[in-house]
Formats: sequence, structure tokens, C-alpha cells
Amino acid sequence: MKALFVCVLLVAAFVSFSSAACHYDKVRTMKHKWSDKVTYYCNYSGIKFEVGSSFRDLNQCMECHCTLDGLSCCGIGNLAGTVDVPGCVAENDVCEQVLLNEKKTGLCFP
Repeated sequence: MKALFVCVLLVAAFVSFSSAACHYDKVRTMKHKWSDKVTYYCNYSGIKFEVGSSFRDLNQCMECHCTLDGLSCCGIGNLAGTVDVPGCVAENDVCEQVLLNEKKTGLCFP
């Protein structure tokens, strides 16, 4: 029961002290050469993604969704926002945020 209480406090701390990093871009159109058809797509780092696509860029720690409203990309892990937990330091671990003790010798909450 005590462990559950500690987990609830940790989740509350993450929600209370974090702010998401997101960016948006408009949907684009591409006319077909041999017909009147138009294809809608989103551009991400020079790559065209079809409307309805979702993907994660693990190099930039971003999760993206392409819809008719446009491209929505939000940070994951350390790029999801900042976390401030006294006595702990947030670090990126393959697009996942971990909390280390101040000396960075182990997890803040093992």
C-alpha cells in the first residue's frame, strides 16, 4: 500500500511539474500528374507522410500524427517537458525520461 501511495505521488509530480513541447504544421497537397486527383500529406524533415499516418522519431524524441488538420508532433521522454523533483535530476534514456539522484549514480526512486 505504501508503494502504491509513492507511485501516485510520483505521477502527480510528473503531471504537476511538466510542460509539453509540441509543434504543428499545415497539411499539404500534391496534384497527380495524369489525373485530377489530389493527395493530402504532411511534411516532416523533408519526408512526406500520408494523412492517417502516425510515427515516432527516436532521433528527435518526437511522436507525430498526420491528419487533415495537419501535422502534430510532441516531444516524448525529456522532450515531453521539464520535470522538477527536489533531489532528483531528469535524464534522457532512449526517449524515456528517468529520474536520477543528484550525483547521477542511480535512480532517484528505485
